[in-house]
Amino acid sequence: QLLFSRMPLILTTTIQVGPQPGDVTHVTFVANHFKSKRSRSGDPQSAQWRLLQAQSLARWAGQAIAADPGLRLVVMGDLNDFEDSAPLQALYTTGNLTSTWFTLPPDARYSYIYNGRSQILDHILVSPAMFYLLLDTAPLHYNADFPHNPYSDNGSVIWRTSDHDPVAATFGGPDLFGSLKLSAQDGAVAPGDLVTFTVTLSNSSAVSATVVISDPLAAYYAVADAGDLSESPAGTLTWSDVVTAHSQVTLHFVAQVAQDGLGDSVTTLYNDLLLDDGVHTTLTLSDPQPPWAEMHTIYLPLLLRAYAP
Repeated sequence: QLLFSRMPLILTTTIQVGPQPGDVTHVTFVANHFKSKRSRSGDPQSAQWRLLQAQSLARWAGQAIAADPGLRLVVMGDLNDFEDSAPLQALYTTGNLTSTWFTLPPDARYSYIYNGRSQILDHILVSPAMFYLLLDTAPLHYNADFPHNPYSDNGSVIWRTSDHDPVAATFGGPDLFGSLKLSAQDGAVAPGDLVTFTVTLSNSSAVSATVVISDPLAAYYAVADAGDLSESPAGTLTWSDVVTAHSQVTLHFVAQVAQDGLGDSVTTLYNDLLLDDGVHTTLTLSDPQPPWAEMHTIYLPLLLRAYAP
């Protein structure tokens, strides 16, 4: 409380990211208002004060991410300093937080104009797990580009409502469609048959997906050819890689139907494959699944809006 006259506000939210009840993710927001650039008599230098505030916040963020490397963390607010200042460098230096401003060209990076000079004072910084989901950053220039209102009775001029512009960052989970197909018609196989499985992963969104596949084959299957997957441990096929935005990946592997325990007749067998993209509930693929997507936009001042793309 001695360091912060305006204490950071920490809010952890639960966000529905898909159609299933378990399709949720948790995001932690830290809203800040750092020390003003205007110092009162007797205060330490305001820049040093903001540096201490940033160092304190960086330590907290580092501890939180060390405890949970997948933490989806958004640090935001009027930090009253520029993107290349010592306080902001203190937030970047550990690699735990990345400024969303850096995704924009330099001439688009401003939320404040002082004496004709465009500047950044308002920031949205995110953890690595949140940066992975970042789609877009945009300052909303409906204040800085307009004059202040010295005459309240003059309705002929468009005036600003504040001296700062809000900043918006848009995040979205991968829109991943997965299917698992068996070469045998309707899954009908006989003992000793070799069957080919085809896994298709399609990502139609602008966000790359880090995908982990695990297929613990049932006892009536044995791995004949792991193909594009790996067998580890024995009897379990795995695959892990990135499905980039707007791309498709096709994988194949071959299994042999067990000779014993099925009799001589044709039998319908099923293979369930587990698909995890780190965002949605783990999917079980045996038939095509409907695609899903959610997009969330975060604004300064804090406003969370969810909508279908």
